[in-house]
Amino acid sequence: MSTATRWTRPRFSSKFKCRIPHFSTGLNPLLASVDFQSPILWAIIIGWILSVTLHELAHGVVAFLGGDYTIRERGGLTLNPFKYMDPVVSIILPLFFLLMGGVPLPGGVTYVRRDLLRSKLWETAVSLAGPATNFVLFLLCVLPFHNRFGWIHPPPLVAEWTPTQLFWQPWPSCNSKSASSI
Repeated sequence: MSTATRWTRPRFSSKFKCRIPHFSTGLNPLLASVDFQSPILWAIIIGWILSVTLHELAHGVVAFLGGDYTIRERGGLTLNPFKYMDPVVSIILPLFFLLMGGVPLPGGVTYVRRDLLRSKLWETAVSLAGPATNFVLFLLCVLPFHNRFGWIHPPPLVAEWTPTQLFWQPWPSCNSKSASSI
């Protein structure tokens, strides 16, 4: 077999001219690159579970106040995240998105009997309760960074970096001459 007809796997992306890993064997390389000992990873996972649970709980509370008395019997007024799991939305679709190379953001499900709600206004309130809860959680997470409170100080702007910080910047330049010559 001649070398002209033999196929070789490209080592670099031809579009960006920089090193990009190719994940062709499924989840193994992706999961191998995750540091499960990282506290940031666990903070994100726990925060995500809490936000989904509070989102679905808000839908349930407003539905109960609006007239759906069956939601308490079905377990829709609890902080237990397993009560909000749906096999398709919470497990199958996120796995499908992960296999496609996307970010799996599964969600929960609260079943609301809209025929028991008092009016269309309550239906609207039930629908808005979850996103409103997410917005309140967003404000609570952003509040420490606000200048008036100053509980957490963000890192300095790039213009204020020291020469050492500029030298050790974390991002590589993909279109530089050295990367394109590789």
